[in-house]
Amino acid sequence: MTLPVPARPHRRGRRRTPLLAGLLGALVAAALLGTTPASAAPAAPADTTAAACGTATGQATVKHVVWVVFENKSLDIFQKAPATSAPYLSRLTARCGSASAYSATPYYGAKLAMTSGSTWGSTGDVVRVPGPDLFSQLGADWTVYMGDMPGACGRKDTTTYFARHNPALWYDDNRSACLRRDLPLPADPSQLDLSQSFTWVEANVPDSGHGCSTRTLCPTSQQKRLALSDAWARTWVEGILDSPAYAAGDMAVFVVWDQAGANQAIAPFIVASPWTTPGYVSTTAFNHYSLLRGTQDLLGLPRLQNAATVTTSVAKDFGLG
Repeated sequence: MTLPVPARPHRRGRRRTPLLAGLLGALVAAALLGTTPASAAPAAPADTTAAACGTATGQATVKHVVWVVFENKSLDIFQKAPATSAPYLSRLTARCGSASAYSATPYYGAKLAMTSGSTWGSTGDVVRVPGPDLFSQLGADWTVYMGDMPGACGRKDTTTYFARHNPALWYDDNRSACLRRDLPLPADPSQLDLSQSFTWVEANVPDSGHGCSTRTLCPTSQQKRLALSDAWARTWVEGILDSPAYAAGDMAVFVVWDQAGANQAIAPFIVASPWTTPGYVSTTAFNHYSLLRGTQDLLGLPRLQNAATVTTSVAKDFGLG
């Protein structure tokens, strides 16, 4: 896979004019997505938060971290047809920051790695482990929202909700808090409670980009699955960026894929924060432990397991640390 040419690194305290930032963002997004700027920006309603990133200077002060989590897409799938499959997410890379070398590994136990710093020896999706983990570190100061989950801390699959995708269910030290903090995704992004230190937001199975047994809900084409995720993100990610909680100026939003898909490693990765330079593309080699390390550093938490030994953090490159 040909990686994009990175944009100029983030420099704290430096402002760009809106026009220059917009032009730079469009060109960098085109490089990231392998298209011309015109094809990367198809006709669509204007995004309501065109200035979601790059509005703050100086030392970042992050009190709230949001992960928006999708399933099983490689960066090359993202690059192939951005105008038709990912118009919103493509624009978001120009408006905010992204990475060209985020390895969605380890493959097995990806969400365990993301939330505890270890796969715990998992060779599949279903496992119960003792902890510690990000949730237990935070006590009750977190929320997980899962699309189409039939009830709080839902342990039974439905056509469009897979319990094995829900990391809040896996930790023995989290059983009591799970019933209070692991919640069905509400009907509208305005109903999200983003007041906690950490929030995980994930769509239902089709909109997350995962496959399912019902082809009318989950197409076989990866491009069509990505298009479902993009349409969902246009409502939900944009809803988060347009929320009073984000406008308060102390939130970082990470848009991440748990796996890159079969025989792939590099997944899309997008960062939105007031301190993130619009259009910036990091070429640093990140993985899920880098995401956990960055989140724990931002929230003042001890680094767990492999998050303590990984040499990269997603915070620094995007103006957050």
